[in-house]
Amino acid sequence: MVSLVEILRQAGKELYRHQLDFVSDALWLPRPRLLLADDVGLGKTIEALLLVKALMELGRVNHVLVVVPRAVLSQWAGELEKFEIPYFLVESSEFPLGHRVYLVTMDRAKVPDYLEALSRIAWDLVVVDEAHKIRLDTQRANLAHLCRKAGGCLLLTATPHTGNEEDYRFLTSLVGGLVVRREKRDVEEYEGRRIFPRLSYWVVQVRASREEGQALFNLLAKLRSADVEPIVRVVVEKRAMSSPASFFKTLGRVVGGVCDAAALEEGELDACIGNLAGWRDLVELAGRFASAPDRKLDALRKLLGLWRGRKVLVFTEYAATAEYLFQQLTQGCRVVDSGDGFAKADCGGMGVMYATAKAREKIDVNVEASLLASSFDTAVFISTDIMSEGVNLQMYDVVVNYEVVWSPTKHVQRVGRIWRFGQKADSVLVVDMVLRAGGERDEYTMYLDLLEKLYNISLRALPPQSYGEFEIYELSEDQLRKIIEIGSSAYLKDADVFTALSDGERMKELRRRIEAILKAKEEVRWKSKALVESGLKAKLGYPYDLRPEPGGGYYLAEVEYYSAKQPVYRESVLVRLETPLSRSREIKKGVFREGAVDWDFVEVESGEVREDEREEVARLVHMNVWMDLKKYLDNVRDLLHLGDIEYKLVRIRRARVEGVGTVAVEEFEERVEAEVRRSRNIERTEKAAVNCVREWLRRNGYVVKHDYFSGPRPFDMVVLKNGVMYVVEIKGKWIGKREEPFSFTANEIDFASRYPDRYIICTAYVEGDRCVELSCIPFAQFQREWVLETVRGIEYKYNARRRSSS
Repeated sequence: MVSLVEILRQAGKELYRHQLDFVSDALWLPRPRLLLADDVGLGKTIEALLLVKALMELGRVNHVLVVVPRAVLSQWAGELEKFEIPYFLVESSEFPLGHRVYLVTMDRAKVPDYLEALSRIAWDLVVVDEAHKIRLDTQRANLAHLCRKAGGCLLLTATPHTGNEEDYRFLTSLVGGLVVRREKRDVEEYEGRRIFPRLSYWVVQVRASREEGQALFNLLAKLRSADVEPIVRVVVEKRAMSSPASFFKTLGRVVGGVCDAAALEEGELDACIGNLAGWRDLVELAGRFASAPDRKLDALRKLLGLWRGRKVLVFTEYAATAEYLFQQLTQGCRVVDSGDGFAKADCGGMGVMYATAKAREKIDVNVEASLLASSFDTAVFISTDIMSEGVNLQMYDVVVNYEVVWSPTKHVQRVGRIWRFGQKADSVLVVDMVLRAGGERDEYTMYLDLLEKLYNISLRALPPQSYGEFEIYELSEDQLRKIIEIGSSAYLKDADVFTALSDGERMKELRRRIEAILKAKEEVRWKSKALVESGLKAKLGYPYDLRPEPGGGYYLAEVEYYSAKQPVYRESVLVRLETPLSRSREIKKGVFREGAVDWDFVEVESGEVREDEREEVARLVHMNVWMDLKKYLDNVRDLLHLGDIEYKLVRIRRARVEGVGTVAVEEFEERVEAEVRRSRNIERTEKAAVNCVREWLRRNGYVVKHDYFSGPRPFDMVVLKNGVMYVVEIKGKWIGKREEPFSFTANEIDFASRYPDRYIICTAYVEGDRCVELSCIPFAQFQREWVLETVRGIEYKYNARRRSSS
């Protein structure tokens, strides 16, 4: 049976209490079936893979299917590799059998021939990322069959409720109603410290020009009597209300195509508008109003002027708008790269780029967004919703929604790209731009409906508008004026913000609804801080207050836990019985949980364990480990739907803990001098290796952008070739130590795994000041030629050894 502590250590990164709590809870479920609905950016992928790894090593699952959206396929593939979980990528409905883990995109899995092929396998566990996409009115509802049929099912989504109660009930029914949700405030409460930056939320009202208001009025009047599909009408109204000027100016760029519910959800709604692009009345209006001033574009320019030095993501639902904004914002700038669906410009201290769905076939959009942020003091990345889900963009600190986001699910996903683990900024900003045209039906008026919808959603998925600082601005006549500001609090407990926008009976009802939601929200929290802390103490002994001291008199007890007769995990417990050492000192008895022990210093001793010793060790394990664990599990029995629980003490052996004794003064001084000589040799080897690599780079057409720096970053150099950026990691070693491995930090391997084709590893064997052998290859090739071994100590690192030629 597998040790849970060892599996948790294999994560290779800092784990937070909510992650430890989830995995150590889920393993007690005989057939894990639950919806993990943690807030965006809280590490759901890590939690899921920890659970998969544990279940596989326990032998509880042998056939695992992982279903993910296309946008996050490469991210999941990389994480599976980091966890050393072999997998097969399904790209045909005729895929081979015999693998333990299969990875497939959601849009492939829903297709009948793929679904039929996948259904032939008796899956022990099905994992579905972005599970909110499984809805009754979509083809993805077919994926519910895989979940129901499987032995276990793990659904992942930060937005379980999309505003439709029936869809939510359908989703939760797949897992028997077991929903686990923690928000950012829960995580900070569990950790007892601030982890996430402050979130500021702005609503910027833009007053339309007279011409824009007239254009919108005329268009809506014509649409009321037009014979068009309802969904097309909705999209055209949304687009026109957002900015009549840009709507008419970009109308000629779009062509017709599929316009259905899926298109409405996924974004890039140009095809819907293209269905009306040739409509005579629309073309006539375009001719009349194409020269109207675009006040929302002017507002965006003004806002960008306020955000010098910041990294800004601008989201739009329309590919034509993304291109239009890029062209308008980069007038007078130098375009440095372009292609179908993307372009990048250098505007001096500001870099601007746009990307649409077409760009995914040409460039790695995630990498390009990161490079833009790192290359310019001010960066503006304009994107459609290809960047809104599953992409980590914590190098940006401002999100602008150029049109109102009518889907609360999409809004939460967009904000989650920057407000997440790894965000270094002290504060992040979310901006909704809203056009006020003065009519009975404009974007501003409908925005009130959106806010009402957001606060009407089930309590398990309140949107980011309910966090932090809330400010409303009005932009008119080139003046940005603050209307209202509500100070920072856990949640908005007052409807003043809405009163500033409107009044009347509708607002009174909305106020009552918000108050009811906030009152009831505490009732649906997953666990209190006290229950999480007591649970971690009972399950893992965490945090580890006591650690064993060097010496003998220890006993190694191996404990196995079971739930409904299924193995949960194993734990090694170190026990020390009360023993007199001398007249002046006596060893006190103690019980040390597995995570509190450095097992590299524990030696198992020979010799029989007497019956009275065995009984006392068993008693201490029962009283100090099992009784606390049982008490906790009884407290959460209904929450987790637990059955019978038990444990077995399978083995007891004698042990001792090795220690480091004192050192004589002479030995200390010799050691110091030896370390000085060693460091000088290492420095000489390193300099020789760097010089060899510089020469190799020059010969092979690379230009150094940032020279060698052996500091706290995951690479040593940054270089360019043909305008493409690469990073270089240099590993040098004396030729006499050729058989020893090269060492890499966990940070280096993590970075290389994310960008395997842009991360060059140079290994150099050195004699004196010259290189005897040099090899420089991308990390993707390095992985094929070298074996990476995980080394655990105070910090994780990796040793790389060349694969045997045989």
